[in-house]
Order: sequence, then C-alpha cells, then structure tokens
Amino acid sequence: MRVVALFSRNKKLAIVLKFILIVEATFMLGNLIYSGIYEKIALGSLAKGSTICGAERFTPIVWAALYWTVPLLFEFILLALVLYKAILFWRTSGSLQDHFGLLKLLVRDQVFYFVMVMLCSIASIANSWTSASASSSTFLLNLFAVFGNAPLLCIIGSRLLIGLKEAGDIPGSDYSTSQ
Repeated sequence: MRVVALFSRNKKLAIVLKFILIVEATFMLGNLIYSGIYEKIALGSLAKGSTICGAERFTPIVWAALYWTVPLLFEFILLALVLYKAILFWRTSGSLQDHFGLLKLLVRDQVFYFVMVMLCSIASIANSWTSASASSSTFLLNLFAVFGNAPLLCIIGSRLLIGLKEAGDIPGSDYSTSQ
C-alpha cells in the first residue's frame, strides 16, 4: 500500500502488485504443503505419555532456497519502484532534503525492510544448508534459526507502519500527506 500511495494510488499498479503477492503466497503455501508431504512427518512415542514427531526424510535444500527467494524477488520489485519514484522526485525538485520528508522516510524504510528480508532469506537458506550437514555447530544452527525467522519480518514490518504513523502525527513536521 505504501508503494501504491507513492504512485498516486495507481489502480493498475495496485492490481499487478496484489497479483504478484497472491502468486507469492500461493507458491509459498504450495511449497509448505508439498514439503510436509515429502518429509512424511510421523508421530512416535518414546515412553508412556510422551509423544514426539519427526520426519522420515528431509526436504531438499533447493526447496528452502526457492521458498525464500520468492519473497525476496517481491521485495526487490517494491524497492525498485520506491527508488524509481524517489529518483523522479529528486530530478524534478533537485533535492530530497528540503520538501520530501515523507518520501525520504518511505525510501529509508523500504531499503531497511529489503535488507532485513534479504538477511532473513540468507539466514534461512544457510540454516537449511547447515542443518543438512552433520558437522555443523549448534551455535551456528541456532544463530541462523534466529535470524532466518519469518516472524522477525512481521515485527519489523509493524515497526515500519508505526514509524509512518508517528511521523504523520508530528504537528508542523515535514511529513505532511500533501506530498
């Protein structure tokens, strides 16, 4: 929605971005379902009253890489659109410093979010690769698991929305909605 707002609520762009988002979500859900079936997750019991679950076989590493590459591509498209609009504003005004505080905030947040998605994707893919290796250290596996955690992106995304709301609430600030 932030990117669509930069493009004056262009309906065609909104439809294209929603379509890409639906394709991304469908691919990721399909990947999750297929990998769950492929792994043949089974329940077992070690002792009376205790139940464990495990996989009969592990998902190929390529699937984990594909699972995280798709959101990375979508975020790259969003970043490219934001940077394109920022360059257009910069060329017409000569500077982003003076009058485009809201645009600066959106560009900064979009770049930050893209970097975080990229780091999360890399950490998750690295976690898949290192967990497949028997010689990997527990510390390294835990480190990749923490930084490759998808809820981390949800928290960062929420923070970006809160930051945008706070910027709009500052009276007399350079973040007016007329830009």
